[in-house]
Amino acid sequence: MTAKSSRVFFGALLIFLGLLFFFQQFLHVDVGALVFAGLFVLGGAIFFYVFVNNNEHWWALIPGFTLVGIGGLIAMAELAPGLSEFGGGFFLGMIGASFLVIYLLHREFWWAIIPAGVLLTLAVVALIAPFSGAISGAVFFFGLAITFGVLGLMPVGKTEKWPWIPAGICAAIGLIILATSNALTNTIFAYIWPAALLVIGVYMVVRSARRK
Repeated sequence: MTAKSSRVFFGALLIFLGLLFFFQQFLHVDVGALVFAGLFVLGGAIFFYVFVNNNEHWWALIPGFTLVGIGGLIAMAELAPGLSEFGGGFFLGMIGASFLVIYLLHREFWWAIIPAGVLLTLAVVALIAPFSGAISGAVFFFGLAITFGVLGLMPVGKTEKWPWIPAGICAAIGLIILATSNALTNTIFAYIWPAALLVIGVYMVVRSARRK
């Protein structure tokens, strides 16, 4: 580390500590918790630096996003306690974002879509579960269906058709959960769903009878 970079580092550290003590005085927050949050974010920044220094070290993005997510989670609990119920969704979303960024930077890593889709789906489920537990199960399976559907539209899906199988199964399970829950009661979808089943059933019976 050069003399100039050392001055910049220690100067930034002093600014960070000064801001923390201002937070403590004016907002009455726990400086210790914010210090821990800052250390996690700093650890994540180190992994980001490893990746920026060499793009082949794509693996560094995963611990980088994870550590920043933990730091944000701690800071959220201290600075915005009312939003703490969304902390789980935020943390899962950060990890999912790491895999999404890996795919966007290395398009040959199509496998990264699967953990990205699963984790981002879990993040959405964690966010909506406190408001609608009945719908969260359906959202989970719809998210998985979309994840595998995206794979099916990618080059790997053009050569191999297997992504459409879990996509179809997950979509069907999501529809069943949504239809059997009370979430659709007194909505137009409560009538569209059984009507669609009736139309499809009648069509299949009539078509079979005509063939016979």
